[in-house]
Amino acid sequence: MKKGNILIVAAVLLLVGILGFMMLGGFVPTGSAVHDHTDGHHDKEGFHFGEDHVDDGHHGEAKEFDITVTNWAFTPSEIKVKEGDLVKFNLNTLEGSHGFAILEFGISRYLKEGEITSVEFVAESKGEFDFFCNTICGAGHSEMEGKLIVE
Repeated sequence: MKKGNILIVAAVLLLVGILGFMMLGGFVPTGSAVHDHTDGHHDKEGFHFGEDHVDDGHHGEAKEFDITVTNWAFTPSEIKVKEGDLVKFNLNTLEGSHGFAILEFGISRYLKEGEITSVEFVAESKGEFDFFCNTICGAGHSEMEGKLIVE
């Protein structure tokens, strides 16, 4: 095989591997509000894989929201909580496969059609935070966003 062909094959395999990793949920950075699953699997960079676990030391109320995920929307698209609240989102994916991310809270999830994915965290900072689809999902992908308002 020629050197140019080997490089093309290597690049394609690398791209497939990266896309596969992203579609399987990727990684979630740890922070003071998010901890690893009880199995304790961390990589050397401090990232963990799996579901969120939250500090029990929050000082606010527990708030739970059901969010419907369709092509290409989160409903509701605006959610208000208070600083210190323990927040739980139940993301019910009715159409397509999508992602859900709130970068400031270290949240990144892959959402599969027909499944409900729960995300928990403590709203430890006041402000307005965008949540969005972080998995390329089609023509309306760039419009798939919402806002978390922490008062």
